[in-house]
Amino acid sequence: MTYLVKPVDIIVEFLRTVYKEPARTGLSKRHTTTSDTFTATASQTTFTVTHTKLLCVNSVTVNSVSKYKYSDYNIDLRNNQIILNTGATVGHSVVINYDYGDNSWINPVNSEKNVGGHLVRTDFPRITVSQINYSAQFLGFNSDVQMSDVTMQIDVATKDKLKATDYVRIKTDGTSETITETVLNQELIDVILLGIMNAIRRKWRSELSFKIFLPSDAFRSVTELKTDQDIDVFRKSMDIQLNGFNLGERA
Repeated sequence: MTYLVKPVDIIVEFLRTVYKEPARTGLSKRHTTTSDTFTATASQTTFTVTHTKLLCVNSVTVNSVSKYKYSDYNIDLRNNQIILNTGATVGHSVVINYDYGDNSWINPVNSEKNVGGHLVRTDFPRITVSQINYSAQFLGFNSDVQMSDVTMQIDVATKDKLKATDYVRIKTDGTSETITETVLNQELIDVILLGIMNAIRRKWRSELSFKIFLPSDAFRSVTELKTDQDIDVFRKSMDIQLNGFNLGERA
Protein backbone atom coordinates (compact mmCIF):
# COMPACT_ATOMS: atom_id res chain seq x y z
CA MET A 1 0.00 0.00 0.00
CA THR A 2 1.14 3.51 -0.81
CA TYR A 3 -0.59 5.93 1.54
CA LEU A 4 -0.64 9.66 0.87
CA VAL A 5 1.96 11.01 3.28
CA LYS A 6 4.05 13.54 1.32
CA PRO A 7 2.85 17.15 1.71
CA VAL A 8 2.74 17.68 -2.07
CA ASP A 9 0.58 14.61 -2.64
CA ILE A 10 -1.74 15.53 0.23
CA ILE A 11 -2.28 19.08 -1.08
CA VAL A 12 -2.79 17.87 -4.66
CA GLU A 13 -5.47 15.39 -3.56
CA PHE A 14 -7.07 18.08 -1.37
CA LEU A 15 -7.28 20.58 -4.24
CA ARG A 16 -8.69 17.95 -6.60
CA THR A 17 -11.39 17.30 -4.04
CA VAL A 18 -12.43 20.82 -3.02
CA TYR A 19 -11.81 22.85 -6.20
CA LYS A 20 -13.36 21.42 -9.35
CA GLU A 21 -12.32 22.26 -12.89
CA PRO A 22 -14.12 25.06 -14.79
CA ALA A 23 -15.95 24.10 -17.98
CA ARG A 24 -13.66 24.80 -20.95
CA THR A 25 -15.25 26.00 -24.18
CA GLY A 26 -14.96 23.23 -26.76
CA LEU A 27 -13.10 20.86 -24.41
CA SER A 28 -14.25 18.14 -22.02
CA LYS A 29 -13.49 18.00 -18.31
CA ARG A 30 -10.55 15.88 -17.22
CA HIS A 31 -12.13 14.45 -14.06
CA THR A 32 -15.14 12.13 -13.90
CA THR A 33 -17.00 11.94 -10.57
CA THR A 34 -18.74 8.72 -9.55
CA SER A 35 -19.63 6.59 -6.52
CA ASP A 36 -19.08 2.91 -5.71
CA THR A 37 -21.08 1.02 -3.09
CA PHE A 38 -19.65 -2.04 -1.33
CA THR A 39 -21.12 -4.49 1.17
CA ALA A 40 -18.41 -5.10 3.75
CA THR A 41 -17.20 -8.54 4.67
CA ALA A 42 -16.23 -9.20 8.30
CA SER A 43 -13.77 -6.51 9.51
CA GLN A 44 -12.97 -5.48 5.93
CA THR A 45 -10.61 -2.48 5.77
CA THR A 46 -9.46 -2.24 2.13
CA PHE A 47 -11.82 -1.24 -0.69
CA THR A 48 -10.73 -0.97 -4.33
CA VAL A 49 -12.83 1.33 -6.49
CA THR A 50 -14.23 0.16 -9.81
CA HIS A 51 -12.43 2.65 -12.03
CA THR A 52 -8.66 2.74 -12.25
CA LYS A 53 -6.66 5.99 -12.24
CA LEU A 54 -8.16 7.25 -9.00
CA LEU A 55 -7.52 11.01 -8.67
CA CYS A 56 -9.16 11.97 -5.37
CA VAL A 57 -11.66 10.81 -2.77
CA ASN A 58 -14.54 13.22 -2.20
CA SER A 59 -16.29 11.35 0.61
CA VAL A 60 -16.59 7.99 2.36
CA THR A 61 -19.56 6.75 4.40
CA VAL A 62 -19.92 3.50 6.34
CA ASN A 63 -23.46 2.52 7.26
CA SER A 64 -24.49 6.09 6.25
CA VAL A 65 -22.00 7.64 8.71
CA SER A 66 -19.44 10.04 7.21
CA LYS A 67 -15.79 9.16 7.74
CA TYR A 68 -12.92 11.65 8.05
CA LYS A 69 -9.94 11.56 5.74
CA TYR A 70 -6.61 10.69 7.45
CA SER A 71 -8.44 10.04 10.73
CA ASP A 72 -10.86 7.24 9.81
CA TYR A 73 -9.27 6.17 6.54
CA ASN A 74 -6.21 6.57 4.31
CA ILE A 75 -5.93 6.81 0.53
CA ASP A 76 -3.82 4.78 -1.90
CA LEU A 77 -4.12 6.50 -5.29
CA ARG A 78 -1.62 4.16 -6.93
CA ASN A 79 -3.69 1.07 -6.18
CA ASN A 80 -7.10 2.81 -6.39
CA GLN A 81 -7.98 2.03 -2.77
CA ILE A 82 -9.20 3.51 0.48
CA ILE A 83 -8.12 1.81 3.69
CA LEU A 84 -10.28 2.10 6.80
CA ASN A 85 -8.40 2.33 10.08
CA THR A 86 -11.13 0.23 11.73
CA GLY A 87 -12.69 -2.62 9.82
CA ALA A 88 -16.30 -2.26 8.72
CA THR A 89 -18.97 -4.46 10.25
CA VAL A 90 -20.03 -7.36 8.04
CA GLY A 91 -22.98 -6.35 5.87
CA HIS A 92 -22.52 -2.60 6.33
CA SER A 93 -22.70 -0.45 3.21
CA VAL A 94 -19.51 1.42 2.32
CA VAL A 95 -20.00 4.25 -0.21
CA ILE A 96 -16.99 5.94 -1.82
CA ASN A 97 -17.47 9.07 -3.92
CA TYR A 98 -14.39 9.83 -6.00
CA ASP A 99 -12.91 11.34 -9.15
CA TYR A 100 -11.00 9.34 -11.76
CA GLY A 101 -9.44 10.09 -15.13
CA ASP A 102 -6.46 9.73 -17.42
CA ASN A 103 -5.18 13.26 -16.91
CA SER A 104 -5.88 15.50 -13.94
CA TRP A 105 -5.67 19.27 -14.21
CA ILE A 106 -3.95 19.42 -10.78
CA ASN A 107 -0.63 17.63 -10.41
CA PRO A 108 2.67 17.57 -8.49
CA VAL A 109 5.32 19.52 -10.34
CA ASN A 110 7.36 16.35 -10.94
CA SER A 111 4.49 14.29 -12.34
CA GLU A 112 4.74 12.65 -15.74
CA LYS A 113 2.60 15.33 -17.41
CA ASN A 114 4.96 18.09 -16.26
CA VAL A 115 8.18 16.46 -17.40
CA GLY A 116 9.53 16.61 -20.94
CA GLY A 117 7.70 19.67 -22.26
CA HIS A 118 4.85 17.73 -23.92
CA LEU A 119 1.97 19.94 -22.81
CA VAL A 120 -0.63 20.82 -25.44
CA ARG A 121 -3.61 23.19 -25.44
CA THR A 122 -5.95 20.57 -23.98
CA ASP A 123 -3.71 20.38 -20.88
CA PHE A 124 -4.68 23.94 -19.85
CA PRO A 125 -5.63 25.51 -17.53
CA ARG A 126 -3.52 23.55 -15.08
CA ILE A 127 -2.34 23.73 -11.49
CA THR A 128 1.02 22.39 -10.34
CA VAL A 129 2.13 22.01 -6.72
CA SER A 130 5.70 21.86 -5.44
CA GLN A 131 7.38 21.87 -2.04
CA ILE A 132 9.95 24.65 -1.73
CA ASN A 133 10.84 24.51 1.96
CA TYR A 134 10.63 22.04 4.86
CA SER A 135 11.74 22.00 8.50
CA ALA A 136 10.81 19.89 11.53
CA GLN A 137 11.55 19.57 15.23
CA PHE A 138 10.78 16.96 17.89
CA LEU A 139 8.01 17.74 20.36
CA GLY A 140 9.80 16.82 23.56
CA PHE A 141 12.89 14.87 24.60
CA ASN A 142 11.11 11.50 24.85
CA SER A 143 8.80 11.92 21.87
CA ASP A 144 9.26 10.75 18.29
CA VAL A 145 6.51 13.11 17.10
CA GLN A 146 7.78 15.93 14.89
CA MET A 147 6.11 19.26 14.20
CA SER A 148 6.73 20.14 10.55
CA ASP A 149 6.69 23.48 8.75
CA VAL A 150 6.21 23.21 5.00
CA THR A 151 6.08 25.89 2.32
CA MET A 152 4.23 24.92 -0.85
CA GLN A 153 4.22 26.73 -4.18
CA ILE A 154 1.04 26.55 -6.25
CA ASP A 155 1.42 27.56 -9.89
CA VAL A 156 -1.53 28.24 -12.22
CA ALA A 157 -1.12 28.43 -15.98
CA THR A 158 -3.44 28.80 -18.97
CA LYS A 159 -3.12 29.20 -22.72
CA ASP A 160 -3.95 32.44 -24.51
CA LYS A 161 -7.65 32.83 -25.40
CA LEU A 162 -8.70 29.56 -23.76
CA LYS A 163 -12.19 30.31 -22.43
CA ALA A 164 -13.78 28.82 -19.32
CA THR A 165 -17.18 29.06 -17.66
CA ASP A 166 -18.95 27.51 -14.66
CA TYR A 167 -16.04 28.07 -12.32
CA VAL A 168 -16.33 27.39 -8.61
CA ARG A 169 -16.42 30.07 -5.93
CA ILE A 170 -16.01 29.04 -2.29
CA LYS A 171 -18.18 31.27 -0.10
CA THR A 172 -17.30 32.47 3.41
CA ASP A 173 -19.44 29.73 4.99
CA GLY A 174 -17.45 27.05 3.15
CA THR A 175 -20.17 26.16 0.66
CA SER A 176 -19.58 26.34 -3.09
CA GLU A 177 -21.42 28.15 -5.85
CA THR A 178 -20.99 28.04 -9.62
CA ILE A 179 -20.36 31.25 -11.58
CA THR A 180 -21.45 30.96 -15.21
CA GLU A 181 -19.67 33.98 -16.74
CA THR A 182 -16.90 33.39 -19.30
CA VAL A 183 -13.31 34.18 -18.32
CA LEU A 184 -9.93 33.79 -20.04
CA ASN A 185 -6.23 34.66 -19.82
CA GLN A 186 -5.19 36.59 -16.69
CA GLU A 187 -8.76 36.81 -15.46
CA LEU A 188 -9.09 33.01 -15.57
CA ILE A 189 -5.87 32.62 -13.59
CA ASP A 190 -7.08 35.14 -10.99
CA VAL A 191 -10.40 33.30 -10.67
CA ILE A 192 -8.63 29.96 -10.14
CA LEU A 193 -6.14 31.40 -7.62
CA LEU A 194 -8.94 33.03 -5.66
CA GLY A 195 -10.83 29.74 -5.67
CA ILE A 196 -7.78 27.90 -4.35
CA MET A 197 -7.17 30.48 -1.64
CA ASN A 198 -10.77 30.35 -0.44
CA ALA A 199 -10.85 26.55 -0.62
CA ILE A 200 -7.78 26.35 1.62
CA ARG A 201 -9.13 28.97 4.02
CA ARG A 202 -12.61 27.44 4.32
CA LYS A 203 -11.97 23.72 3.86
CA TRP A 204 -8.73 22.84 5.65
CA ARG A 205 -10.47 22.08 8.96
CA SER A 206 -12.81 19.52 7.43
CA GLU A 207 -10.45 18.04 4.84
CA LEU A 208 -6.88 18.42 6.15
CA SER A 209 -6.81 19.00 9.91
CA PHE A 210 -5.86 15.40 10.77
CA LYS A 211 -2.72 15.78 8.65
CA ILE A 212 -2.00 19.43 7.80
CA PHE A 213 -3.28 22.54 9.55
CA LEU A 214 -2.99 26.31 10.07
CA PRO A 215 -2.29 27.50 6.51
CA SER A 216 -0.87 31.01 6.29
CA ASP A 217 -2.62 33.83 4.44
CA ALA A 218 -2.02 33.07 0.77
CA PHE A 219 -3.06 36.54 -0.38
CA ARG A 220 0.27 37.95 0.78
CA SER A 221 2.39 35.80 -1.49
CA VAL A 222 0.92 35.88 -4.99
CA THR A 223 3.57 36.30 -7.68
CA GLU A 224 2.83 37.11 -11.30
CA LEU A 225 5.33 35.20 -13.38
CA LYS A 226 6.59 36.40 -16.72
CA THR A 227 4.26 35.44 -19.54
CA ASP A 228 5.92 33.32 -22.21
CA GLN A 229 4.77 35.13 -25.35
CA ASP A 230 6.30 32.51 -27.65
CA ILE A 231 3.91 29.80 -26.48
CA ASP A 232 1.13 32.14 -25.30
CA VAL A 233 1.08 30.90 -21.72
CA PHE A 234 -0.09 33.03 -18.78
CA ARG A 235 1.10 32.06 -15.31
CA LYS A 236 0.90 33.12 -11.67
CA SER A 237 2.04 31.40 -8.50
CA MET A 238 1.54 31.72 -4.76
CA ASP A 239 3.28 30.34 -1.68
CA ILE A 240 1.43 28.84 1.27
CA GLN A 241 3.00 27.88 4.58
CA LEU A 242 1.51 24.89 6.39
CA ASN A 243 2.05 23.00 9.63
CA GLY A 244 1.65 19.31 10.33
CA PHE A 245 2.75 16.28 12.32
CA ASN A 246 5.24 13.78 10.91
CA LEU A 247 4.74 14.89 7.29
CA GLY A 248 6.40 12.63 4.78
CA GLU A 249 6.46 9.66 7.18
CA ARG A 250 4.21 6.65 7.21
CA ALA A 251 2.31 6.69 10.47
